[in-house]
Amino acid sequence: MADDYRVPNNSYQPDNATRIGPNYGYQPDNATRIGTNYGYQPDNATQYAHAYPQYGADSMNECEPVHGWLKFFLIFFVGIGSVATLVMDFIDYDFDNPAFITAGAMIADLAYLATAAFTIVSFYKRQSDAVYLARIFIISCFVLNLGALLINSEGLSSKEVTAALKSIIWCGVWFVFTFASNQVKERIPEHTRQFKLRDLLLGASILLPLMAIVTYSQIIERQQQANALSDFEMLAATLETMDDNQATDGRILITLPDGVTCEKEINDDGLTVFSLENVDEGTYGNIVSEHESDMDKYMAEDIFEGWMPEDATSRNTTVLVDEEYTKDGNTVWAKKLKIRLDDVPVYWDFAVVADGRSDKFYVISTYSLMDDDPTWYKLFSSIKFL
Repeated sequence: MADDYRVPNNSYQPDNATRIGPNYGYQPDNATRIGTNYGYQPDNATQYAHAYPQYGADSMNECEPVHGWLKFFLIFFVGIGSVATLVMDFIDYDFDNPAFITAGAMIADLAYLATAAFTIVSFYKRQSDAVYLARIFIISCFVLNLGALLINSEGLSSKEVTAALKSIIWCGVWFVFTFASNQVKERIPEHTRQFKLRDLLLGASILLPLMAIVTYSQIIERQQQANALSDFEMLAATLETMDDNQATDGRILITLPDGVTCEKEINDDGLTVFSLENVDEGTYGNIVSEHESDMDKYMAEDIFEGWMPEDATSRNTTVLVDEEYTKDGNTVWAKKLKIRLDDVPVYWDFAVVADGRSDKFYVISTYSLMDDDPTWYKLFSSIKFL
């Protein structure tokens, strides 16, 4: 008897006719009115399922396993792409950055990987937030690549720039795919989709740190531009008043001791390198200055290791001086090494000096055959911050 009054909708099984009556007031003889007067035609079954989840949530049509472009998207773009991004970012982490920048990058990368994992699982399990997770992943990928271009455009090779642009284009393609794919619509019908709290948390864990990093980078870039302008203005003003035995880059002023010659050149990083030599005393070296707001002993140690001569090893090197002190309000990290080359001792004097009034610092490095090199002391005493 129930079969005669069943509305043509897969959600209404014969044994549900009784439930429809007591719960909603539709008696069997009203079944026709339900279909004709209240708009529950067969093509409106999804509307009814959405309105009454108890009849629709567990009755999604069976569909084929994940295949085609959706499978390609989940395996290569989401799965392999997220792992590759995490590995590459981990290799490129710059731990010299402020701690909150490094921590933010790690949080964003881990959340990015988690989003990828949830996206793959949710599509295979046909979870209600699968499509939203996919779009969050795509948007995050777009922001990651765009951020890389904005933050480090000058530091990227042409190949890296091309790869980032390709990723951005693919993000656009896959984002449209989540709207247009029939397979996506079949696996996760629109009326069953729900945005969950985890989606919000994952998206925020990716995008907020990235926004903070981009903002910080923009601030640093503007500060560098302001410093460059200030250095140029100082350089112009100093050039008008300095003596013939002086040299400057707009950040420091060097007064050359007698017998010391100086050549100035611009390196690939745009920094002015002063090459110094005293032929009579057998001393030669370099001086470079720059801006750094976070200069400390750890960064000074990194600079020292970067300037370490290739010939210096633990077997032929003796550390004579390794100290930190204050001179004229400036912080000094100084080292002196004795390096034995072919039984000939060479003395390397090195110092990082940070200005106590600004974010300027300079590095001075000299080599000499004399243990107590007078040129080093004269040079070191003659350098002034502008």
